[in-house]
Amino acid sequence: FGLNADDFKPYLERKGLTVDEVISQADKGSSDTSRRKLGLLLMDSEFQALARQSAQPYRDAFVSYLEDEGFFEQKDVAVVDIGWLGTIHNNLFNAVSHLDSAPNIHGYLMCATRYIDYPNSRDRYFKGLVYDRFRFDMGGSLLEYIKDVIEEICRAPHTSLIAYDPDPDTADSKKKGFQLVFRNSDDESARAERDQSAYYAPLQHGILAAVAAYAKACAVLGYSTDEIKPWLNFSLHRYIAFPRTDDVMRMQLKAHQDDFGKRETANLKNLLAERGLWQKTAAALRFIPGVRSRAFKAHCFSKMRL
Repeated sequence: FGLNADDFKPYLERKGLTVDEVISQADKGSSDTSRRKLGLLLMDSEFQALARQSAQPYRDAFVSYLEDEGFFEQKDVAVVDIGWLGTIHNNLFNAVSHLDSAPNIHGYLMCATRYIDYPNSRDRYFKGLVYDRFRFDMGGSLLEYIKDVIEEICRAPHTSLIAYDPDPDTADSKKKGFQLVFRNSDDESARAERDQSAYYAPLQHGILAAVAAYAKACAVLGYSTDEIKPWLNFSLHRYIAFPRTDDVMRMQLKAHQDDFGKRETANLKNLLAERGLWQKTAAALRFIPGVRSRAFKAHCFSKMRL
């Protein structure tokens, strides 16, 4: 989160934690004891006060960025994202809601799984367009088969934005500036991002070209979203739940970038649990009888239990 670990060492030591303590259940070496200690640390009022103080310059820089983009000049702002939880919309609202000029935030996701119960109200809400857990649709839910694939296909054409830093040239002025901080273009993750972007570039170009023609066709023919949805659901079943092996091999991830950890530290049990249909090998897809049907049945049962 960009905080200086040295500033927080006294609070960590007070709770019996180290700077490199493993706290994620998905990683090797994690324990319930460490997570309980972390919970106590987060409840410490002095720790909270220092965290807010340390983060304030970066909060100011983020607000300056939004001002520069004209975010506060509108009463209503649309925030569009791929999915899945609505975290961006919720955190954006929390970052600016204390300001008198904060607009209403209308969020639109391709797929809203809503596995975290973020508030939905008039001044901040989000909804899923292809799938929304609040409006159940088995066909749309199939996007969850390939969440990581969709994220990589829709990756921005530059390395990840990792921070909004204060502009040192405006430190002494009333108007605070900002500078965008991107991942170091020479580090391992940035190189992996570039390789991934290059791998999916032909597909991205095809999607952008098709969208323009598709939009014109819809405008000319006058099809509504409700009329298109049955075709879309059929396509989701055909190409995602029951794909050809060659299609999976072409589209399957070479890597998936995760800003909060490295895959090699992950717990093997959790990694295996994540291996759905689109993570299987070509041999498994070709030679295991009923592999697609079983995956689809398991997905249906999991959705019906929600």
